[in-house]
Amino acid sequence: MHSILEKLPSHIGSGSTTIGVGVSGGPDSMACAYLLNEFCKNLGIKLKAIIVNHNVRPGMMEEIIKVKKWLNAHNIEYETKTISWEARGGRPSHQKQTIYRKERYKLFNEFCMNNDIHLFATAHHQGDNLESFVHRIGLQSGLKGLNSMPDISSVTSPTDNNYQISYIKPLLALSKEEIKEILRDINQPWIEDPSNEDTNDLRVSIRKFLETHFDEKESKMLSESLSLFYETENVLQEQLYNIASFSYFNPIFNFLALPKHVLHSTHIPEYTVKRFLITCIETLRNEPYYENHSGLNQLVNNLMVKQKSASLGGCLFEYIGNNLVVTRDFDRKFIKEFDGVDGKYDLFHFDLDTLKSLFEEFGDQLHDTEEFDTIDFVPFGSINPRLLPKVIRNARRYDPLPPKVGQNVPCLCLKTTFEREFFFPIHLSW
Repeated sequence: MHSILEKLPSHIGSGSTTIGVGVSGGPDSMACAYLLNEFCKNLGIKLKAIIVNHNVRPGMMEEIIKVKKWLNAHNIEYETKTISWEARGGRPSHQKQTIYRKERYKLFNEFCMNNDIHLFATAHHQGDNLESFVHRIGLQSGLKGLNSMPDISSVTSPTDNNYQISYIKPLLALSKEEIKEILRDINQPWIEDPSNEDTNDLRVSIRKFLETHFDEKESKMLSESLSLFYETENVLQEQLYNIASFSYFNPIFNFLALPKHVLHSTHIPEYTVKRFLITCIETLRNEPYYENHSGLNQLVNNLMVKQKSASLGGCLFEYIGNNLVVTRDFDRKFIKEFDGVDGKYDLFHFDLDTLKSLFEEFGDQLHDTEEFDTIDFVPFGSINPRLLPKVIRNARRYDPLPPKVGQNVPCLCLKTTFEREFFFPIHLSW
């Protein structure tokens, strides 16, 4: 067994019956498939490969025939998938590698789900790690972006939120030359992709620059230095976790709240504050947010120095009472838009049946023939928590702490056909 296999954690295959691997025929993917095949044999696990035909240049089908022959020689089962550019509006004319990667991972996801695979290997190596680092410097990435590639990362399938796929990178510590040496040792040929010579592509240009200016020893040293970013990121994640432990997220109304004094603590570095604000944006948008440095600096200045409301990434940050409350700009309408009837607010954004379900536990408190009828928003300062049903005052699943007697909180008011009212607190204003 090759020494690189000894570095693979034995628990990687634990609980897996099949591991997937992407194979293009290049030296990286051929070495990855060969090494993983040996690894899986030792653990009694099945390895299944996917070959993606990008359908972008002549001769690809001939190359795929070669790859199939090589996989058959190693007794590796495989499937072939072809990207249909016609269904996607034609082949890309710019950012080709980025678009190829996006389409490739769509097929990886489909392949994993169809074969009940939760562990999938890619052939990223040391050079890819350095290339990404330099590329992200040019994009002015922060610490998170400059962080080295992880050996293993878990993602949720974009087509099924309940399906988890873990991507592993067994070759991350190896240089390109070390990978080729593995293949030479077993007399395994490979295919050289001509697109890797296209210097019009930024990543190819970066790769050529690194190959020209860094020898193998220097590349190793630089790669090892990247691990420091990973360690620093872990420390930062711990700080963010500590801050998040004081915060409150309501997924029903899609807002976040954090006590003001936590954010203004003197021992929290400014960069940690910035990362927490980015985390707030990503949580509410439910998608990654890529740093806008000038916008982020302005947001921090408004919140930390001027202590006034500000927006970034489609989210509104504002101080309400002793809390920083973060909402999507458009979600905030239900508080901002006044309908002029008895001082109530219009809740047109919320489905009545959905909100009624929040009050199902009060069903046993209704009289015969009494039903829930309407919902209103009761603005800040208008409801005394002593009027709240005891079951809500003590229900920690609604808020981290129940409101104290004598404090006013914003609530949803659910009225019944008997004109009785049930109140549901929706913000942390205490």
